[in-house]
Amino acid sequence: MPTVTNVGTLLNTPPVALINTMNSITAKLPADEVADNVLKPSPTLWAMIKRGKHVQASELVYPILSQIETTNGPYWGAQLLDTSLTDSVQPANQVWCPYQQTVVIPRTDIIFNSGPDGVLDIVEEKLKIALGSMLMMMAKAVWGITPNNSSIDVDNLPAWVQQTTNTIAGINRSANAFWVPATTATLGGASTMTEADAENGYLLATYGYDEPDVFVMSHNVYRRFKSAFTQNVRFLKPELDNDTIIAGFKEHFVYNNAVVLPERFLQDFQINQASATPSNTVFLLNTKYIYPVFHARDYFVVQPWQKPSNQEVLVSRITITWNIKCNNPRMQATITGYGDGNV
Repeated sequence: MPTVTNVGTLLNTPPVALINTMNSITAKLPADEVADNVLKPSPTLWAMIKRGKHVQASELVYPILSQIETTNGPYWGAQLLDTSLTDSVQPANQVWCPYQQTVVIPRTDIIFNSGPDGVLDIVEEKLKIALGSMLMMMAKAVWGITPNNSSIDVDNLPAWVQQTTNTIAGINRSANAFWVPATTATLGGASTMTEADAENGYLLATYGYDEPDVFVMSHNVYRRFKSAFTQNVRFLKPELDNDTIIAGFKEHFVYNNAVVLPERFLQDFQINQASATPSNTVFLLNTKYIYPVFHARDYFVVQPWQKPSNQEVLVSRITITWNIKCNNPRMQATITGYGDGNV
């Protein structure tokens, strides 16, 4: 097959033979859309964000019940009762994390793109690209993927749900067992997560009728897990599952009461680990307790266009201030130990 070449809006060859002549006399009309070939959606971010809140405060502080008060029990007659004080609440404290996306357009490009020659408005398209890029940045931050895993990035899902000895929201987990998420290790080297493995992890994060509602795994684990008991798979239509439709999914594989999501950013996170053969980990989330919070005064704010004094370019920024809050880590779980490195 002959090679097809195309540079900018030049004419392809073949079929054009007189390429210079044709490029000189033929009108070109670009397609009226920018085709995305690099952005990736994050179903986990959408699933969590459906309960996201706008908050206005200098910091995020919320009370955590850290121990049971034992000043109780049976009594009879004039028996002396326990009146000792119990300070059973511990504050969790998080700081806001501002993020920005810069948009830069040369002034001459805006001039050349104006009028009937501008099939697509360059300012509008650059803003769309910037917002898409910003969502990619936020999705990477949710999973702690380079470069969005620095000390000033948000408290990510692996830090909240996978780690058990770190300090998060100002509380040291090594010294405070109540602040540790539920985790379970499966057979090392196993290539398939069985239904028994899933049920073990699911029950670790289940308290009565309060169960995980999102089950996140890499594509290969999803494929193997789903195929292991296809006869038992349930799919919910949107009209039967309000949470699913709010999260933006048409229909999805459901395990118990959790929507099962194959997440590309989880794959990226596992590949991003230092090990040459990263271990597969799946996340069971209860999004009633873990979700993004956004500062009410900085929620996708588009800054006015400005021009530097020594350049003919226009610069704007899109900013957002947010973090990921989790006031109940015990309702979140991971299942780990698939050491085949095939994420």
